[in-house]
Amino acid sequence: MYSAECPNGASFYNGQCYLYQSTPKTASAASGECSTLGGRLAHIPDVYTNVYTAGLLPEDGQAWFGLTAEQSKALARFDSGLFTEYKKKC
Repeated sequence: MYSAECPNGASFYNGQCYLYQSTPKTASAASGECSTLGGRLAHIPDVYTNVYTAGLLPEDGQAWFGLTAEQSKALARFDSGLFTEYKKKC
């Protein structure tokens, strides 16, 4: 499903626009490009959104999401400002 409010090539799901771009970028560059388009790196609030956004990626695709680990805490912060728990993998 597409929305007239989403950038060209983006898909619309559960009130949000999602745009996958295949050109490799650093996390900072990806975040900056999202800002230029009026958005931010994706926030994945639930399993349904995770499944949906995973379906946007090519089989060998990788993507940046707006999730940053907080120093010495078992929390991570999304670019949206919300926090979630995470387990650090070694």
